[in-house]
Amino acid sequence: MPVCAVASRYYEEKPTMYLMAMEFARDAAGWALIDGSKSVDVCQAYLLMAVYPIPKKKWAEDRSWLLMGVAIRGDIQRMAIELELNQPPPDTCSEREKLNRTRTWLNCYCVDGSHAIQFGKMPMLRLDDYLARHSREWYRLSMTLPYDVHLCAYVHIIIIVAEFRATMTNEAESQDFDVVSLALRTEARLSHELSGITAYLRLVVLTVGFQHAVKSELSRNSQILQRSIKAAREVIQIMAERLFPTGNLRFAMGANFLYVSFAAAFLINLLRPTLLRLLDEKTQYEIVKDVQNLIGILGTGGVAIDARHTPALYCRFLSSLLAKHHPVSPQTTSESPISDSSIASFPSDGQFSTSSLTSWPDIMYDVHKHQHDSSPTHEAFFQDGEVDMDLSLSHFVRTVNQGYPTPPDPTPYVDIYSSAQRWDFQGSYAAMSFADLWRT
Repeated sequence: MPVCAVASRYYEEKPTMYLMAMEFARDAAGWALIDGSKSVDVCQAYLLMAVYPIPKKKWAEDRSWLLMGVAIRGDIQRMAIELELNQPPPDTCSEREKLNRTRTWLNCYCVDGSHAIQFGKMPMLRLDDYLARHSREWYRLSMTLPYDVHLCAYVHIIIIVAEFRATMTNEAESQDFDVVSLALRTEARLSHELSGITAYLRLVVLTVGFQHAVKSELSRNSQILQRSIKAAREVIQIMAERLFPTGNLRFAMGANFLYVSFAAAFLINLLRPTLLRLLDEKTQYEIVKDVQNLIGILGTGGVAIDARHTPALYCRFLSSLLAKHHPVSPQTTSESPISDSSIASFPSDGQFSTSSLTSWPDIMYDVHKHQHDSSPTHEAFFQDGEVDMDLSLSHFVRTVNQGYPTPPDPTPYVDIYSSAQRWDFQGSYAAMSFADLWRT
């Protein structure tokens, strides 16, 4: 049912069918919780509804994270754990069923990791999860799907970012801790992984280092600055040059539009007076051109289905933010940026508050909180009489999701495995490859 319900969003001949179908799907999800139904299919259904939620007039009404928690955390049902998806599949399963179980667990791991990155928290699933740690070559098994290679790559990208976050937390009190160097090293590791989502996560890591570097004498040739700009522009270029031409961008998950909007917003904020000195005229021009091109893409009818669709919302947000910081167009080239008249305009339905969103990444400066805040990830900076700024992704998400109920902050490793039999990988299993373990 969730597959048909999600697909009906794009059935233009009967636009009213979508909300009705999703209501049926949500009712079915609720009944599954009540009667205790547990299966791989039900777990997949919750994940699908979590990443393709019903558009709401207000972000505060969105409960997609709740569905994700049902599938992963086990607050209501320890579904994935009770199904033992985190363990190598039983011998009694067919080869196809084994693949389906492992694929579902790896998707759970990725959704949890992505959610944690967005909210600036540690993942709820363990970093030392065996299937995740040993999944790099899983896609090479027989009967896997062509896209499984991307799933395996994404799992290891999530692990790298989670390790970065864990190091940030563990070293927060150390006076010798060099955040910028850690960010650059982590970004270098990520650059060796598959492109696409990697560019976005490289930017997430680099902005943490940039946040610290900008408080010192940051120059135009600074590595952290140049690599941040490169990663952000790459995120936009991937969507504009690789995804948009396929004609399938309208079917993308909302998270994809979050990624590219965060990249564009980061670039736009480099145009504010206190940071503009870091950019030469050519870079300023390229930023404006890239962002205007992205705004035009997000606002086209081939991408945004209606005013509630995520790309339309970010189109309005980026348009307002760019209007606030738009510099004089450089005269280094005869080509001019896309005109404002080419940007699609959608009526506001209250989901975004323009006055507050265009202030991102500005924050209120609390001296006492700032002095006692030991988390380098959320540290703000104050320059030349301007308000503080927090360029982190988590602050971006909080700004966009005003009034959104932030999920409870889990401890670094929530033991959601307690109700399931632990898999003992000591002894002979520890040295076995994933392919060997698969067939034991």
